[in-house]
Amino acid sequence: MLPHEKEHEKEAFKKLPLGKKIQHFFNYYLIQTLAVIGVTALAVYLIWNFFIKKHDQYVFAAAVYDEAFSFDKKDAFTDRLRELFELTDSHELTRIDDQYYSGSVQDRMKLTVLLTAGEYDVIVAGEETFRALAGDGLMEDLDELFTKQDAEKFGERYINTPGLLETESFSLNENYSGKGEAHNYGISLKDNDVWQTLGGVCQDPVLGICLSSGNTENAVKFVHYLFDES
Repeated sequence: MLPHEKEHEKEAFKKLPLGKKIQHFFNYYLIQTLAVIGVTALAVYLIWNFFIKKHDQYVFAAAVYDEAFSFDKKDAFTDRLRELFELTDSHELTRIDDQYYSGSVQDRMKLTVLLTAGEYDVIVAGEETFRALAGDGLMEDLDELFTKQDAEKFGERYINTPGLLETESFSLNENYSGKGEAHNYGISLKDNDVWQTLGGVCQDPVLGICLSSGNTENAVKFVHYLFDES
């Protein structure tokens, strides 16, 4: 449209009665206006969610096999963990997931996927189940994380068991019996006073720190807490 035509249209629009002006707007500008509003709203939403809004973040998470803790005891335990990790931000969280069963293939697959994503920092399971998990190559060598003085404090609680053979790669289609080199992958929580406050039924719980943990420092601090307070 030429400049003089635009000017003519403006003058003609000014002379229209209010009803005609509204009708003209709906006929020619409504879609464009809604599009601008939509793009603006989307931009605001993305900026808020990805750059401004704070999201929940787990600074410690434990996966537990073959247990069924009460909600009250888990809540009390996670409250103590908040004090341990000195958490003041409501978006920083801890959790204890007692939803895994050693006889469930689905649980094994789910846990492996979540471990790959770094969702858990420690695993607690009965000794037989734990040795199988260590044989799958899912656990850290505790000698790499704790000092000799720590080992003396833990006494004979270390669980030395074979890991994944270095020439193998973990697959959900295989059940590994631990063909690799043996290391101290676990630490027994049997008769541990702090762990027993959760009221579990497992008689031989063993704790290991996940190889994929994104909060290894907190996992180590958690182990110290279990034994320093016992």
